[in-house]
Amino acid sequence: MKKIIISLLLAALLTALCACNDSGKEQSSANDTDKAEIMGSVVETEAEDTYTFDIGGASVYVGENMADVLPLTGEPKSYFESESCAFQGLDKVYTYSGYTIRTYPDGQDDYVLSIELRDDTVSTPEGVYIGDAESDVISAYGNPDEKGDGSVTYYKGGTALTFIVDDDGCVSAITYTEK
Repeated sequence: MKKIIISLLLAALLTALCACNDSGKEQSSANDTDKAEIMGSVVETEAEDTYTFDIGGASVYVGENMADVLPLTGEPKSYFESESCAFQGLDKVYTYSGYTIRTYPDGQDDYVLSIELRDDTVSTPEGVYIGDAESDVISAYGNPDEKGDGSVTYYKGGTALTFIVDDDGCVSAITYTEK
């Protein structure tokens, strides 16, 4: 099961790092709608219309400007950056206690590419933790939009919320990504 989780996380990272095409992001302050063009597909994201992760009493979502997120998170336990293949600038990885945020650059700004819950010290706003049973996920979210071998995924707005389920039927990873 660890191999599946590692493979999924590496695939997401490699896709982000090696897509090698230009993309951008523009903001509309009139209606608080973000338009993110990530790896060639335009995604319109509104915080109320997407899956979010709560940090410091505020909801964080994929596509959000990381400058708005950093005041909520405090100092990361670790930080990593590398030259982006998919975008001009640096991809950044912020690791906190219980979760990791990956970003992509666009001009002078960085935007949330993914949020990965890493242990049971954090949960989704709906109350699902790593270690919960798959049935707890379905109770909280309903029938999944996609069910694969060892995963259940829900789509809302431009966000995919994926739960990796181990052989014992327990959640072993939770990831928010672009749909």
